[in-house]
Parts: sequence; C-alpha cells; structure tokens
Amino acid sequence: MTRNTIFKGGLVLLLVFVSVFGLRYYRKSNGSFSVGVKRSEAGILGYQIFKDKQLIIEQFNVPGAAGTTGFADKKQAEQVAGLMVEKMSKGVFPPTVSQAELDSLHIIY
Repeated sequence: MTRNTIFKGGLVLLLVFVSVFGLRYYRKSNGSFSVGVKRSEAGILGYQIFKDKQLIIEQFNVPGAAGTTGFADKKQAEQVAGLMVEKMSKGVFPPTVSQAELDSLHIIY
C-alpha cells in the first residue's frame, strides 16, 4: 500500500465517523427523558427532548423570550432543556419557561 492510499482510507473513515456520529449533535439521558443538543438546518442551536426514545419537544429558539433567537451555546441549550425535563418529571406538560427563569440561568436572549 502506498502512503496516498492509506491517507485516503483514513480520510474516508473519518468522514464516515463524522456522518454517523455527527459533530452537530449531543445527547444526554436523565431517567426516561433524554436531551439532545443540535443545530437546525439554518444553523440555529437548539435542543430536542425525548421520552422513552420518542421525540416530544424540538426547540430551536429560546422559550419564554420574544422572537426566534437561538441559544448562544451548547451549555445554555442544555440548561434550558434540563429545566424543561425537570418540570415534565413533576408532571408539568407542556412545560413553560419564564424570563425570570432564563435570567436565573444566565441565558442570553
């Protein structure tokens, strides 16, 4: 095998890995709920909430805030999704988020 062939093979493996696992998606589990942070087709950062592996909420804008602003970073999307999961775990559905709660989490909106 030549160096060029090995390089191309490694590049193909990397591309397959990225396409299968994605660089735009992160998923965290909490009991029967799991949270995924991902970007929309338009590049807006948001989250998905699954219950027993079924998608129940997909949110690409900051809830409780005016307009359609997405999250500034992954951590903020995770924090709000965690708050939503906490509320749903207590039987609140659909969960809502107030501006005071966003401010307490230091969410930029």
